[in-house]
Formats: sequence, structure tokens, C-alpha cells
Amino acid sequence: MGWINWKYLRRSHRPTPDQNELDCSVDWIDGACLMIRRAALDEVGLFDEEFFIYSEDEDLCFRLRKHGWTICYSAKGSARHHGAASTSQNRFEMLRHFYSGQILFLSKHRSHASVFLYGIAMKTVLILKASLLRDSNRRETAREQLKALRKVNGE
Repeated sequence: MGWINWKYLRRSHRPTPDQNELDCSVDWIDGACLMIRRAALDEVGLFDEEFFIYSEDEDLCFRLRKHGWTICYSAKGSARHHGAASTSQNRFEMLRHFYSGQILFLSKHRSHASVFLYGIAMKTVLILKASLLRDSNRRETAREQLKALRKVNGE
């Protein structure tokens, strides 16, 4: 399957810094290590409190880009984020919040058709993973993700 460029099917990608150690082609930066100019926040506002735990950083960066600000990744600094510390207690709830955040983002910035297509695409991928993956742990993870997505959609 060399004819498919898989990077376009991923949710995120690794930045590719230039000689100045910057990559200003990124769409969003994880909120765990995000520096923003005060003028930018004054213009677009803070994190949207409708987002409980996931996608609020994507939403903020989307609004910044919409107002002409550039989102840049810098390789000059470093930070360590111990992810999932607040959500590791209940993986199912974490997944539910993740899918809720994605759906809220699409509802806010795209269309009802985008939400619908996202749901179909994610369900299809997760059903295929739950059925076809060889690794039983990954199959179980896909089943858990599918269950969370269905819960968000009221199924």
C-alpha cells in the first residue's frame, strides 16, 4: 500500500522544523505546552469552557488561525507532559470525553454533515479494527473506543 500517504490519515503528525528549529505549518499545538501572545488571546478569547477536557486546544488554535495568527512549533525548547494523569482512573470516561470534544469541535467549526461523516468514519474504522487486528489488546481497545463513541452518540 505504498500509494497511500498515511500521514494524511493521522490525527496529528510530528512537526518538521527548519534550520531555525521552527515549523509554522502546524494546525494546532497540545495545550499542555502552549505559549500564546496576550494580544492573540485578547482578540480571539480564552479556552472555550464548553470543552470539558479534550479538543479545547484544537479549538483555540483554530480560532487563532481563523483570525490570522500563525501556530508554530519550536524545537528550541522542551517540556515533559505526563499525559493521562487526570483521566487514567477511568479510561472509558476519558474516551467518552475525547469523542465528545471532537464532535463539539466539528459542530462548532464545520457542519452537521461533518459530525455525521465523522461518526460513520470512526465507527467503520473501529469496527474493522475490533474485527481484523491480530493483537487481542488492540482489538479490545478498539471495542472500548467504539463503545465510548456509541455512548456519545446516544446509541
